Amino acid sequence: MDGREIVIAAASDKKHSGKQEKAPGKKHSRRIVFALVIMLPIILLAGCLNLSDEKTFTTADVGLSITLTSRFVEQDLAVWTAYYSSTTSIVTVLKEEFHLFDQHGHDAADLTPEDYARLVIESNREPCDVEKVEGLTTFTYERRVNGKDFKYFAVTFKGPDAFWLVQFGCDRKNFDKFQAQFIEWAKTVKVL
Repeated sequence: MDGREIVIAAASDKKHSGKQEKAPGKKHSRRIVFALVIMLPIILLAGCLNLSDEKTFTTADVGLSITLTSRFVEQDLAVWTAYYSSTTSIVTVLKEEFHLFDQHGHDAADLTPEDYARLVIESNREPCDVEKVEGLTTFTYERRVNGKDFKYFAVTFKGPDAFWLVQFGCDRKNFDKFQAQFIEWAKTVKVL
């Protein structure tokens, strides 16, 4: 006997036994549909929120950590303490040690993150103002780089031995779409 004969014989036995198998009832079908209706939005929502997509980058040797997404990669650029990029945005980190301020006539111990932000704005001649956004000391500015217009959300922090400038940047036309995410990422910054 080959496989077809076994299937045919089994079907023939069921017909002759007088017992017929029940098709799944309406109750069983409703339960399946109900479970799918409940589970599908949860699965889709979890996918949209990227709940497990977080990735923490730590530069322990210089003293900072930040949580972004796994779409970011760390790159080594000499002008930045740390540099992270994705296909849609970048994050730059600059550590400026207190002794640099002392050399320029500023007592770093007396400076606040707001003072540091003003110094950065002044030294770069940016037409912007320091703002408090959700407890963060910030400023935004625009810059043309290699023929493209970018907009940056900059946040300043004060550590035990240095100030930190963390900048989130993207194509200017996408800034409004990303700004809320930049704020959330900025809130994850920890000066170690």
